Amino acid sequence: GGEATPPEERQVPFVARIVNASGTACGACDRRNCTGCLLPKGSARLRLRAGLLTGAVSTAKIYLALDWVDSAVYDQEYVDCVADDASVARANATGDWQDRDDAKSETSAAHHEGSSQAAGSVPISACIDAFAQPEEMKVEMGNGVKCETCNEVVDAVKKLEVWREPDVLIVHIKRFHFSGVHYEKLNTPIEIPWRELNLRPWIVGPSAANSAPYELYGVACHLGGMSGGHYTSYCANSEGKEPLWLKFNDESVTSVSLNKEVDEISRQSYVLFYRKRAFSSSNLINYSSLL
Repeated sequence: GGEATPPEERQVPFVARIVNASGTACGACDRRNCTGCLLPKGSARLRLRAGLLTGAVSTAKIYLALDWVDSAVYDQEYVDCVADDASVARANATGDWQDRDDAKSETSAAHHEGSSQAAGSVPISACIDAFAQPEEMKVEMGNGVKCETCNEVVDAVKKLEVWREPDVLIVHIKRFHFSGVHYEKLNTPIEIPWRELNLRPWIVGPSAANSAPYELYGVACHLGGMSGGHYTSYCANSEGKEPLWLKFNDESVTSVSLNKEVDEISRQSYVLFYRKRAFSSSNLINYSSLL
C-alpha cells in the first residue's frame, strides 16, 4: 500500500457556488441560464459582474450555496481526518459563543424596549443617506456619460441632492432588487419615524436652517413576493385631538394602534406619506383654494 492521501487534497463532498439571495440564480455573472458560478479554489480569481459590490461595503453581500455530490466521496476516513480549528475548542471551554449571544440578546432587548421598532431594522436616515450617495459613472462599466463639450463618453459622478423641502413628502422604499437575472423582494425592516422626520441634514439650499419636521399620515404596504402579493394601507384621520389610524385591507376598514402594527409596517412598507406640521405660507394660499 502507498501513502495515505492528505485530507486537504481529497475531494470534498460538495461544490460551492455563488448565488443570489434566494439561491435561484447566479450571483456572480449575468448569463441567463447560470445557476451559480463555482467558487474558485486556492488563489484562483473569480470575475464578478459589474455593479455587484457597488454602494456601501457594509451592505454588500455575496451568497454561497453548497451542492452536495455523490455520498460515496464522503467517506468515514475523510471525516476522521478533519480537525476543528483551535478556536472551536476555546469557545467550548469558555462558553464564549453562548455568552456573546446572550450579550447580544440583552443589548437588543435594552435597545428596543419601548422603541416600538423591529429588531435588526434599518433607520430611514440610512436609506436617505444611500439615496444621496454619489454614484460613479464609469466608461469601463458601460455607464459613462457623453460630454457636451468634447462629445466623448467620459467618467463622471452623479449625485442627487435636495434643494428645498416640500410640504408633502412621498418616500418610495426600494423593496424590489434586480440580482442580474431577475427581481427579488426585500423585506428588510425599516425604522419609520411617525412624528419627527427632519430633512435638514440632506438639504443643500438656503432653506435648510428653517426646515420643519414631518409627521407620517399614510403608508402603503406590499405583502408577498415577486410572483404574487397583496396590498394594504394605513391612513391617519386627523379630525380629532389625536390622529385616528385606520387600516384598509380590501373592503375591510378597521381602527388600529400603530404600536401593534409596527412589525408589518416596518417590513412591508412600500410607500410612506409625510406632511409638514406647518405648511409654507405660499402653499397655504394654494391649498385653501381647494377647500
